[in-house]
Amino acid sequence: MNPDRQHWNEQQKHLQKALKRKADHALALDLFLAQHAAVHSARLAPGVNWSFEDEVFEALDEAAIRRLLPQTEHSIAWMAWHSARCEDITFNLLVAGQDQVLTSGGWLERTCSPARDT
Repeated sequence: MNPDRQHWNEQQKHLQKALKRKADHALALDLFLAQHAAVHSARLAPGVNWSFEDEVFEALDEAAIRRLLPQTEHSIAWMAWHSARCEDITFNLLVAGQDQVLTSGGWLERTCSPARDT
């Protein structure tokens, strides 16, 4: 098994245990943020050299990322966009009470999209 994946799995177990103990709130938060960073591009988190996202995308060209396979409804590109939108809405709008990156970053205009929801 990839050592980065093995580390991620071990950290996930530590996070689950920390979430069960109220006294470990700060530890749980640190573990969550580290786990969260591992599912996004490593370029977004200082000191992170590997991520699941990078591993998926480095092996594929743009055509493969946009391709719809038989019996599927969405491409990898669509699924990545949808996941990012769910996170943007949840954390920025609902948790932080601030503008979504979709609107503050001008992404509606840049993508010519009329959709503000998921």
